[in-house]
Amino acid sequence: MAHAPRQAAEARAWRCLFASDVHGLSMNRFAHRASGYAGPTLVLARTEAGEVFGGYVDAPWKAGAKYFGGQSCFLATLAPAFHVYRATATATNYAYFNPPKTGQLQSSRYGAEQLPETFGFGGAPARQRLGFDNDLSQLVWRAADTSFAAHPAGPGELPEGPRRVAALEVWGCGGADAEAARRLLKERAARDAARAAKVDRAAMFGGINDWRDGNNPDKMILEAAGAHTFYSDTLEKLEPSKR
Repeated sequence: MAHAPRQAAEARAWRCLFASDVHGLSMNRFAHRASGYAGPTLVLARTEAGEVFGGYVDAPWKAGAKYFGGQSCFLATLAPAFHVYRATATATNYAYFNPPKTGQLQSSRYGAEQLPETFGFGGAPARQRLGFDNDLSQLVWRAADTSFAAHPAGPGELPEGPRRVAALEVWGCGGADAEAARRLLKERAARDAARAAKVDRAAMFGGINDWRDGNNPDKMILEAAGAHTFYSDTLEKLEPSKR
């Protein structure tokens, strides 16, 4: 029982998955660091004017053309004033994550244009409540949408419009279990990559479609067409003294 407090603290511990001060403002690095974490996360963005915006995602980051997340998602402004914008029951466009090369718009609603290759919260892909451009250097804040509550009447509401991003961080809030799942996922991806590399080497140096195989179909086609003669086969059949 002496270790119970420490284990409980580890279970609740947060982990910084991405920090622009360390990894730079890069969508590719953001996608690599955020993907695979099996727990809720908190995104924090500080603008050059000192404003701080936040977005909480209650589900693992899921790349694609559709929004994801549940009603525990929320938006927040932390500076110059603190306010939380809870999810509504009107719409479910909570979190959007479409890093480069993950797909095209499928809905005729947006025609044949490409989906914005970035991430954000609320609204629609082309007009998010809190959205980031594809190199993460700029964010846009909008006062209202149907997925998150609007700011109540009174002070503290920030004006709409674009801002330059000074710093961006993503914190994993899932504790030790989420981090363990992330580690297992990365280990499995590494094993799959190693296995694929072995298959490629086998195909090139003696496995699938081995050119040393006299029955190789590609080899037979080239010889029949007169495109290539494999002199190495003849040399291998000769006695050593006649080579």
